[in-house]
Amino acid sequence: AFSGDFTDDTIAGDVTSTITIDTQPANQNTSSGGATFTVAASSTGSGASLTYQWQKLDVTGGAWADVSGETSASIVLASQTADETGDKYRAKVNNSIGGVEVITDGAATLTFVS
Repeated sequence: AFSGDFTDDTIAGDVTSTITIDTQPANQNTSSGGATFTVAASSTGSGASLTYQWQKLDVTGGAWADVSGETSASIVLASQTADETGDKYRAKVNNSIGGVEVITDGAATLTFVS
């Protein structure tokens, strides 16, 4: 039987799995120029392997940009200087079975301390 309304007739794509951010990257202070940001994520769905892409928002402005080659659960920075104070980092997480991409909340900030 038809109810005559559409309130319960939602249309959604086939979601094969759900990606969850278990641990968000944390702000990092550095005096040596080195810092590591880490994300922990999990996924539902049989055989799902996670993929990562770190992004950076430069303190001088602009848009989020992928950090070339940074595709693991952690990004390890070296040789940072006071000029990088305020740079923000986040990770995009996908999986191998078509889960909807998740981006870490907000962003973790790098602060150079002397």
